[in-house]
Amino acid sequence: MIISKEHFAPATTPKKDISFPSILRPFKCDHLVRLGQDYDGGYIVNRMDIEKSNILVSMGIKDDWSFEMAFSKINDCEMVCLDKDSQVSPEDLFYKGHRQMVYKNIGLEPSEDVIPFDHIINLPTDFYKIFLKMDVEGEEYKFLDLIIQNSHKFSSICMEFHCLNEANNFDALINFIGKIDQKLVHLHPNNCGMALDKTWPHVMELSFTSSDNISYDPSLTLPNSLDMLCCPEGRDYQVNFF
Repeated sequence: MIISKEHFAPATTPKKDISFPSILRPFKCDHLVRLGQDYDGGYIVNRMDIEKSNILVSMGIKDDWSFEMAFSKINDCEMVCLDKDSQVSPEDLFYKGHRQMVYKNIGLEPSEDVIPFDHIINLPTDFYKIFLKMDVEGEEYKFLDLIIQNSHKFSSICMEFHCLNEANNFDALINFIGKIDQKLVHLHPNNCGMALDKTWPHVMELSFTSSDNISYDPSLTLPNSLDMLCCPEGRDYQVNFF
């Protein structure tokens, strides 16, 4: 599902205030779209990045490929999706031809069930611009240096960062934002667990852009009008920056 601002119905449940350092403040973009199913599974990204991509590489599919289907409605480019435990049927008509479902995980070293990350992104940069989507349940941290080193290959990077209640992981995220040669264009804390009054988001979705249709707005706060609760029974975060 592709959602634009006019389709959004704001939640009435009071939000929980939280403050982040200003390095986490996204740049303003008037061309954001939300791709994917309602609630958990959707990402907000810069539409311009979708349009200029030559290939979508999506790591971590499981039982939800609504983002990938929505992406293909804007740009039906090549697509490689990886997940050893994916529940996509080998007979699924969506994954045919130029759209591939690879039943292996991503890693650093090759094995029977693992494809190395650098093999996947080792594409000729004079032709390919890779839209990278990664949701690998906490394994993302071991790929951050490689993503930084290869940032020129990506039209966009959207990732879910896990276990951010652990200081070393939060520090790794801040370091990544400071070094990546792309701009943060959206951030959304996952509210799962908010029913238990969790004070700090353990999981956040972040989207980066290589496009220049952005501007810095020091007054920008979150959530964005396109955001949806990950867990509809919980509360959302009201994010301010310092």
